[in-house]
This record gives sequence, C-alpha cells and structure tokens, in this order.
Amino acid sequence: MIFLGLWRGGGIIRYSSHVDEFNVRSCGRLPICVQETNTWFNHKSIQILRKGKIMEKQLKEIAQTLKYRLAAEYTARYQKIVMALPPKILYHKEPLSNKEWQDSQVTSVLHAYVDLCAEELRMHRSGQIPDDVWESWREGILAGFRLPAVRGLWEHYYQGGPYTDLRKFLDEAR
Repeated sequence: MIFLGLWRGGGIIRYSSHVDEFNVRSCGRLPICVQETNTWFNHKSIQILRKGKIMEKQLKEIAQTLKYRLAAEYTARYQKIVMALPPKILYHKEPLSNKEWQDSQVTSVLHAYVDLCAEELRMHRSGQIPDDVWESWREGILAGFRLPAVRGLWEHYYQGGPYTDLRKFLDEAR
C-alpha cells in the first residue's frame, strides 16, 4: 500500500511497505520515508494542484452568481408585495383606516412584507446574499418599518411574538 504526502523539505514523498521499489531515506520519527524522484509524478501533482485552484476560483464565481440570482428572486417577491399595497401606504405615508385594517387583502400583504424582511435578514446572516445587496435591503427594511402601516402592523401583531431576530435588528437600528 502507498500513501502520498508532502515532505518537510518541499518535495513529495511516499510511505510504502514496498521499500525495495524506492529510494529509501530516514525522515526523523517516521520509520520509513521514501522521496519520489519521478519528475512525471511531480509534474502531474503540480498540474492537479493548479487545476484545484482553478476549480476553487470557478466554484467561488458560481457561488457568487447563485447569491445574486437568489437576491433577484427575493427582489421580485418584494416588487409583487409593493404592487399589491394601496399607494397611500407607500407614498402618502398615512396610517391605515379601520376599514383598511379589516381588509384581509391589505393585512395579508403587510404580513407577507414582514415575513420577507425576516427571511432577508436570515439570508444575510447565513451569508447567502452579497454584502452590497444586503446594504440595499437593509436600508429598504428600515425605511419600510418607518411607514405607519407597517409599524402599526408590527406593533399590533409581532412586537411580543415571532421574528425575534428581526425585532432585535430593528431595535439596534433605532
């Protein structure tokens, strides 16, 4: 059986039970240490290491691309939520009337917005989105929670309940 390893001097070594096949030399505490003298083997090892570095770079690029795609999906969700809200909530920054609070459509959309904000925060903390996207989302979340309708929903339904991470984030931002 043959095991490959790196020699402290920088070369590649093989530990083998078949010592008659190799150039044997002493290596400190290891009982048998054999230095590989085959240049083909060393050349192939270097090629494998280079390919590994290239693959590592490609995997990082793919991961970054996937992060941006995920961010685009969440941005599309945000846009659907905003389009479903009455304009006066977004532009006039007015609180909801009692009738609007009773409208399950508006309330459902506001709940979806709070849920989306909590998901975006979790994604940021788990490293699933790029930092530049998070900065934009962060500012949007803080602006959204300054709107009277969102703030009213938050205080009425969520202040003492779920979304502890989002609550802590909002408290720290104040």
